[in-house]
This record gives sequence, structure tokens and C-alpha cells, in this order.
Amino acid sequence: MYKVFLVDDEPLVLEGLKLLVDWETHGFEICGEARDGEEALQAIGQIRPDLVVTDIRMPVMSGLELIRQARESLNSDSHFIVLSGYSDFSYAHTAMRYEATDYLLKPIDSEEFDRALRKLRADLDKHRQAALAKANEKLAFARYSLTMLVQGMESSGIAQQAANRLGIGPDTEVCVILAEERLADHRESVQRAIEDVTAGGADMLLFPFDDGIGRTGLIAAGKPANVVNVLSNLRANIAKHAAADVWLYVSDWGLGPSYMHKLYEQAVQLRDNRPFGTVLLAEEVYGVSHSDSDEPVPAIVMDYEDELVRFMESGDPQSITEAVDSLFARLYSEGTPPSVARAIASDLSVVLLRRYPSSDTEMDRSPNTVSTALPYAGIRELQSTLVRLCVNASEKLGRSEKKPMVAEAVRIVKERFRKPLKLRDLAEELQYQPAYLGQLFKKETGVSFHEFLNTTRIEEAKSLLRRTDMKIAEVAKNVGFSDAEDFSRQFKSIAGMPPSAYKNQAKRGS
Repeated sequence: MYKVFLVDDEPLVLEGLKLLVDWETHGFEICGEARDGEEALQAIGQIRPDLVVTDIRMPVMSGLELIRQARESLNSDSHFIVLSGYSDFSYAHTAMRYEATDYLLKPIDSEEFDRALRKLRADLDKHRQAALAKANEKLAFARYSLTMLVQGMESSGIAQQAANRLGIGPDTEVCVILAEERLADHRESVQRAIEDVTAGGADMLLFPFDDGIGRTGLIAAGKPANVVNVLSNLRANIAKHAAADVWLYVSDWGLGPSYMHKLYEQAVQLRDNRPFGTVLLAEEVYGVSHSDSDEPVPAIVMDYEDELVRFMESGDPQSITEAVDSLFARLYSEGTPPSVARAIASDLSVVLLRRYPSSDTEMDRSPNTVSTALPYAGIRELQSTLVRLCVNASEKLGRSEKKPMVAEAVRIVKERFRKPLKLRDLAEELQYQPAYLGQLFKKETGVSFHEFLNTTRIEEAKSLLRRTDMKIAEVAKNVGFSDAEDFSRQFKSIAGMPPSAYKNQAKRGS
């Protein structure tokens, strides 16, 4: 509806205008009235009506003077329909010079008035559509410019100029806010909610942008004193309008458009690494944690191979996801810096991909390529990659035939028991994780790898003690024991008597 303001010093004329004209049908609503030009001028400055219907001859200030001062003093773009009981052409000429929309004589002819309103409504609609199209064009250009700035693509200065027109000058405090929805199918509703919230005004200037690669964000300009409360209310309003769970990731504050790219990358890191490297500013609002030192983090040797085996042995994707989540939760609770958590996740992914080449086309890359690409990914992406690799490895292990691998391990033990032989070395040769190979070996043979190795050595030692005159120390060395005392202990444990007693018994038996 368009707003119309009525001005006439005769109350009966005002009542007639309100009752005789079907304003609503023509798309207008009366927003006020005045009995003289001076009172009307003050109201026009406050209300900014689309149409003013005014008499010419009034006390204090005439209708023509009202139009002149409204144009010159108020810079008003309101339309004016002038009513007059005088047919003097000079009045009409003056009214048109002040750009009055129409000049109608009293008494009012309802049909003539209706025609004037229909014509004015068409002009107002056309003007409003043109203004809306122009505003949308400016908004689209501004958002494109903001996208250029946050992505660091600006070189010509056009984007900075656009930012300045939005009120973001070189000394304006700015930050970048990224929004994330819990469910992917809520993205459009969150985008619409951001539009609604920013259009409604806020304690700081907010400009939505879409970075073109799936991230929705806001440029905030003008840091308020109660910034945490403002951010908390902002998230709550977006979530309410979108009817969705929403997180906000808020960068540090910088000065002017030139900082936007750096702040955008910081917000992306917050989003990709949460909760590592973040501080909870308010409910579901994350900011930058500055507790970590800028000094290089020393290398930390952490062995999570047993974790990997546990992940894969579960066989259930949900259990694997929970296990990986538990690992990262523990890393976070232990205060692990983001760089170390990222390195651990990357290393584990590379180890898995090397041992169990993935059939996932997204990960169908050599370990060397992955090892250089993964460290640049966010921790959450690495965590997701680790889950997929564990599930893939678990499926491979479930489909594979285990007996041939154990049979190969048994063959190697029987061939090489005389030499130093460790489970880790055997697992590396067979390209299996040591703990997993050990568990599978015991499951299928009934004894542990070490028990099987020692039993194989002791059986050979029995043969040597029965058939040769070798000394016990020589037998121990021959079957793979570097320590004669350890050999004697193992022999007694397996054969039930010391090697010397066994040798004497064998001789008596012969």
C-alpha cells in the first residue's frame, strides 16, 4: 500500500476525501492529515508519504508554498495532487512548475479523481519496480565485490570502492562470520534467514556473501561494545528464522577491506578445525583461540596403530565413526594443538591408505600424493577421511581370506626361526598392522605368535639334543636363542624339564 497525506483547512473537505474516495481499492492508505501548510510540512518530513493531496488557499502556508518548501527544504519526492476552487491558470501553472502530479478543481469529481489515482498508481508501481531492480543490481554487485575481497581476488580496486559505498572504509573494524547448518538440506533456509536478519537491522552493519564454494557468510562492520551478546542474538535469530541448528564461526577483527581475505581464511580454519583452535564465545558461536604459542610445535611421537586396529575390527561403520570421534575428543581434552592433531590425523590416514589402498574414487591416490595434500585439509575433513579409510579397510579385511595370510606367517616362522624374528618385522613384510596380525594369528592357531615361535624353536632343540652331542649353549644359539638362560627357561616351560635332563633322558632311552 502507498501512503497518502491529506491537507485542507476545511474539515468537511477532509471528511469528504476520506469517505468519498475508495483509497484501498487504488492501493493507498491514509497516513495523516493537516489543517494548514506549516503543520503539513512538518508531518511530511517525518512520514515521507507517497502522495499528498492539498488545497491551495490555506492559512499560515498555502498549498503551493507547501509544495515548494517540501521540494527544496525536505528534498521530498512525494507526489502532489492540488485541489482548488479557483480556475485561475496561474495557480495551475505554478503547481506544475513545482512538479505537482495533477491539478483538480473543486468540487471534487469522483470519476476524475479515480482516473488521477489510477494513473498515479501505475507511475508509482513502475517507479518502485525500477527502484527495486536498481537496488537488487547494487546488492548483487556489492555481494560479488565482497566475494572478491574475502577470496583475495581483488586487484583493480573496484571491490574496495564498492565496500566503501557500503560504509566499510579503511578504518572500519570488520570481521568475517561463517554460518554452518547441521543438515546440508537446510543450507537454503539458512541463507534466506541471513537475508531476513540482516535486512531487519542490527547493532552492527551486516553484509551477506556466498563465497561460491558452498560457504555462506557475513561481513560485520563496526564492532559493538557488547559484541558477544550481539553475536549470540544473531545466531539465535538466524536459527529461529531458518528453523535449523546453526553454528557461527567468527574471525578476529581487522581494519578495512584489505583484511577481509585474511579474516575469511581464519573463519574457514575455525569451521574446518572445530573444536581445535577455537574458543566458545556463546552458545554455538566459536571464536579464535589465542592460547597456543606461535613457536613451532616440537615433534611428538604418538603411536595410534592399536587404535586403528580397534576401529577396523569393529566392522560396523557407526562403531568406527564413534571410535574415531572418541580419539579426536581425547586429543582435544588433552590440549593437543591443532597442528599436532592435524599431523596425527594425516599420518594415520596415510598409513591406512598405504596398507589398504582405497577403492573410493575420491581417495584413489598414491600415499605420497595424499601425504602432501592432507596436511592442508581441516581437522574435521581429515577426521571424515580417516573414518572412510577405516571403513574401507574393515570391509577389505572382512572380504579377504585370512587363512592364507596366517599360513604364510607360519611358513616364514618355520623357515626363519633360527634367526632373530619379531612380530613387527613379520607384519611389515606381510603389510599388516602388528597388533591385528598377532590377534588373527592367535585366533587361527590357538597360540600367540611368540608361543608358536618358541615352541617351533624348542621342538628343533629337542631334535638336536637327541641326535647330536652339541652343548646346550650351542643348541640354544642354533635354534635362535641369543641367551642360554632364556633358552633353558623356555625349554622347561614347554618340555616340562630342563634341556640337560631331557638330553640325559634321551641318552638313557637310546
